[in-house]
Amino acid sequence: MEEIDFCWRAKNVGYKVMYNGHSQVYHVGGGTLHKSNPRKTYLNFRNGMALLYKNLPAKELFSTVVIRILLDWVAALRMLLAGQRADAKAVLDAHVAILRNNKYWRQRRKEQQLKGTFPAMTGVYRGSIVWQYFVRQRRTVRDL
Repeated sequence: MEEIDFCWRAKNVGYKVMYNGHSQVYHVGGGTLHKSNPRKTYLNFRNGMALLYKNLPAKELFSTVVIRILLDWVAALRMLLAGQRADAKAVLDAHVAILRNNKYWRQRRKEQQLKGTFPAMTGVYRGSIVWQYFVRQRRTVRDL
């Protein structure tokens, strides 16, 4: 999530974030933890929630976080039904960690606000990627 956080913070203080489809990036892809490791699940869900809390404008924050929590719980239920109990628990533990460390995350958000404004959300897909992916079977950005 670090590169997403960096780009979002840069955009929030006025930098232009661009994409070059012809570049090649070699990325280990979280090589320190295997994708089946529940610790990786925990970190992905915790850091995803922190990313939203730190960077979303106030008017977008509540509704986005509520939807995100609901989707995370659906993911945890799916993991549980698939027999991935440790991963399901990791999702819930991630939410507890955000709540327990609320003071820390509020401070991070405040630091972001002091560095600049939270501009209007431009360049953001307004539909549900979850719906598009799972229900409409759209697998690429082009298909959206």
